[in-house]
Amino acid sequence: MAGWTLFPLLGKENHAKLVGLLGVSGVACVAIGIAVLVSPVPIAAQIGYEFSTPGGQGEFMTFYGGFYAGIGLFLLAATRARSLRPGAVAFLACSATIAIPVRVYSLTQFETTAIVFYQLLAGEILFAIAGWIGWYWVRQARPVSGAEGTGGRV
Repeated sequence: MAGWTLFPLLGKENHAKLVGLLGVSGVACVAIGIAVLVSPVPIAAQIGYEFSTPGGQGEFMTFYGGFYAGIGLFLLAATRARSLRPGAVAFLACSATIAIPVRVYSLTQFETTAIVFYQLLAGEILFAIAGWIGWYWVRQARPVSGAEGTGGRV
């Protein structure tokens, strides 16, 4: 109970906030994916990529365009299907959390100074925070075994 006093946003009944968090994250991922699919060359140039073959451009579009759009659609689907929410927030939390130290390593080891890489790091931090907050909310709303008389929820 003390955690809820200190952090009122992390109360048990945060379904609307969780849906909003997944929705915003989903829209962001879909937007990234669409932007890459529509304008792969200028976006790749912002991060220092140059395509030497059509296959390289296709791979960039597949991963950063298709995969990001797919992630976004999954997160958006989780706004409608409660059963998808634990997996959606766990994916968001884990994938972004792993990306952060990799990004920091690359920034320090490769002496990257382009602002876009710091913007990407900020986005990864926000995705990680959103994922972990969402995971906390999902865990708070999970049914508890043996919770008779409470509708299976505590």
